[in-house]
Amino acid sequence: MGKPVYGVPNSIFVTTSTGINQLFASWQAQAVIDIQLFLESFFPKKSAAQVVKELPNLSADEQTLVRFLSTQTTCSLTDFLSIGSLSSQEIISLLTLLEMKEYVIQDSPGVYKLSI
Repeated sequence: MGKPVYGVPNSIFVTTSTGINQLFASWQAQAVIDIQLFLESFFPKKSAAQVVKELPNLSADEQTLVRFLSTQTTCSLTDFLSIGSLSSQEIISLLTLLEMKEYVIQDSPGVYKLSI
């Protein structure tokens, strides 16, 4: 089919590894030895700047929080309050929505970071 084949190397002493090891030996498959590198080659992460440029389906307030967060490593509620235009209740609601939309995650309780 002309598609690349990848596999995870395994011990030569395990009989279930015979097939993939033969593919490696005949150069018909590429070994995956670093899963993070493998995933990044097929699913490159966008930089925070790229994501901030394309903020579909976000309200103006959500965009404000994401843009602010993109300039920080992590932010607490106090950090978001320094923006000045939103109350703590509004910020918590917006952060919850952004978590549901998978733009932010909680790094630790009450501390947020971009999930991208």
